[in-house]
Amino acid sequence: MKSFKIYFEGRDLAVPRQDTLEAFLRSLEGKTLRDAKDPFDFNSFHFSHKYSFAGLPGTPDKDSSDPEEQRDYNILQFSKALVNFLQRDIAKYGYGKMEDREYNQPEFKKEYDYDSYQKARSDQARTGMARNKARREGNDEEYKRLEKKYQDLGDFISNHKYGNAMRMIDKEKDEGREKYYNTPLTAEYLKDDGSELYTKMVTTFAKLGGDSETVIDV
Repeated sequence: MKSFKIYFEGRDLAVPRQDTLEAFLRSLEGKTLRDAKDPFDFNSFHFSHKYSFAGLPGTPDKDSSDPEEQRDYNILQFSKALVNFLQRDIAKYGYGKMEDREYNQPEFKKEYDYDSYQKARSDQARTGMARNKARREGNDEEYKRLEKKYQDLGDFISNHKYGNAMRMIDKEKDEGREKYYNTPLTAEYLKDDGSELYTKMVTTFAKLGGDSETVIDV
């Protein structure tokens, strides 16, 4: 089995070979979203490992005229732009700010009695600390009482309708996300949609020396 270091250093970077952005995107048709984006996700991981805390050129804390560093930076920026464009609909499947998720909305919390769920979790945490204190002090009787209370609260939390509803939503989101990542990319999905995300791909692809079929010189 290859060591991580050998695997990591032996893996090639993903760099488009086509002359235009659109030709490159056409080469992705039929691939799943995951298969299309993963090599470019690796680019970001590679450069964070390569440069560590030194910082890449073009970042606020570092500037460099070194050709290799500038090339790396351009590859990194295109990789990020591409991945952001490819997974632009990921927010539908649970990613995003915690406060925006369905089970964190006031109406949902009220319907599923979030207050009693949260109170039980707080009570269990305090009970756990008191139980551990009793164990350290050698108070077996108090420890057993608190251990039972801790377990009872755990059962209440596990079977609470808020927790069950939250887990069901997360499961649906996870299944939807897997389906999304494993869906083959189509020409329609990959076309210029006029968004800022697509424009970012155009500008970062140009930094790699490529063109765009949608940009018309006047």
